[in-house]
Amino acid sequence: MTFKYQSELAAISQNGSTCPPQTAHEANLTAWRWVFSPISEAHFLPQARKNPARLNKAKDVEEKCSCWGISMHDTKEKSITAFKRVECSFRKARKVLGTHVAKAEITPDHGVCTPSNEVGHFDFHPYKNIKMSDSFFIDGPIP
Repeated sequence: MTFKYQSELAAISQNGSTCPPQTAHEANLTAWRWVFSPISEAHFLPQARKNPARLNKAKDVEEKCSCWGISMHDTKEKSITAFKRVECSFRKARKVLGTHVAKAEITPDHGVCTPSNEVGHFDFHPYKNIKMSDSFFIDGPIP
């Protein structure tokens, strides 16, 4: 399958490193993401598109690849906890990152996921022609 940002992913893959990483896999799982209401496709842009400076500061393939992934969490609770942690140091979080938490049932048809880290975060790399806003539904406001 071809990824949504295939040419960008290929451009950062080098010296045996690939993007998405070899640890990324297709999965059936529930994913959680910060969004605004109503949901739009703009809520599913990777950091590399929303904040190119972050991509330019990335030092290695892994970090650059993560910038091309869409950040998600494996539980609602971990997503809300992560948001509150970010909000402590980024006061404009609710204006820039979202006001609601949304969930989706990710399937192998959507793309590939990196393994969740210790705080439940993972990167999702969508396949071409997947419209993520059709799969996510708002669960409620971020408290």
